Amino acid sequence: MKGLTGTVAAVADSGMDRRHMLRVGLLGLVSTGAGGLLAACGGGDGHGMEPKAATPRLSSVLNFRDVAGADDASAYHNTAGQPLKRGVFYRSNVMLLSDDDAATLAKLGITTAYDLRTTNEASQDPDRLPQGIRYVHMNIFGTPDVVIPPFHTPEETVAAMEEMGRVMVRDAGMRERMGELLRSMASTADAQLFHCTTGKDRTGWVTALLHTIAGVSRDIIMKDYLLTNTYTGGWIEATYQQMLEHNGKAAADLYRPLFGVQQSYLLAEFDEAERGFGSMKNYLTQGLGLKDDEIAQLRDKLLG
Repeated sequence: MKGLTGTVAAVADSGMDRRHMLRVGLLGLVSTGAGGLLAACGGGDGHGMEPKAATPRLSSVLNFRDVAGADDASAYHNTAGQPLKRGVFYRSNVMLLSDDDAATLAKLGITTAYDLRTTNEASQDPDRLPQGIRYVHMNIFGTPDVVIPPFHTPEETVAAMEEMGRVMVRDAGMRERMGELLRSMASTADAQLFHCTTGKDRTGWVTALLHTIAGVSRDIIMKDYLLTNTYTGGWIEATYQQMLEHNGKAAADLYRPLFGVQQSYLLAEFDEAERGFGSMKNYLTQGLGLKDDEIAQLRDKLLG
């Protein structure tokens, strides 16, 4: 299990420049965490659905959660009032599971795990999954490493993250791979899991698309997206303090926007999709190449 503060200290002490810091995975330092169950937004009793246990928190994986909500009481609903079905799709950061967490995950009925990371991210920290879960590497970026535009101020860092999201939406290769991922998720039986390194950018956009397909309101989509800052808040603060100690306030402030998510990151992706394709429906069909029956399959899975 990779030590977070030790990794940051090693990067800080090495004198690496910004490009190399990103290449070795500064975006991917999330690997541990603990805490109690977090209630998300929503409410209701699931409209007669069979009660389902709350999604477990994993001590070795910070940002593991159910796309439909943390528990039945806080399950998300779409704009028609239909509750999303829990236990179907799970999202996460890198799956560096402890033995205990692997045993817990094995009880959730997950049959397929999609790894959205780049080649080098996946090779540096290979997933540790329970036996019986099919591993599928789906490099959404299609590059050996994460590439982010250069930045020199915290404001430029935020702008770089927004631009990375826009590129993920408009790049033809990334759209093709995103469509392939959703198509596979539509046709695969049983529970499925998808993740990137920190479980917030690539994973966050996939989750936003699933919520959009289910008819969830943009407000709830945003609240779920921002939960990354709650689930990983302790790590974000520890990482910031470590950089503050080793690199000074200017450097710590410069990199802090990389650690969590901001509303503008997701809005940039939605804006790019709607600007480029006219609507989210067109983005799904024309941009990602999904057929109506594939979208319907995903909707049926999400709504039970």
